[in-house]
Amino acid sequence: MTPDDPGAALAAGAPSATRHDLHLGRRLFHLVNGVSTATAYALLFTHEQVIYIFGTIACIVAALFGVPLP
Repeated sequence: MTPDDPGAALAAGAPSATRHDLHLGRRLFHLVNGVSTATAYALLFTHEQVIYIFGTIACIVAALFGVPLP
C-alpha cells in the first residue's frame, strides 16, 4: 500500500507501482479476455453449452470460496 501523503517515503522493500501505473495493461488484459470469450461463444459453442459452462464455473467458485448461492 502506498501512503496517503504523496511526498512520504515508502517502507523498505515496499512495491512502488500502483494500479494506476498498470492501467493500460489491465485494460488490454480485459479486452483480450472479452474478445476471446465472445469469439469462443460465437464460433465454438451453442447457447446451451455456454449456460452449462458458466454454471459449472459458478459452482466451482462458490465451492472454493464459500460463497452462498442465491
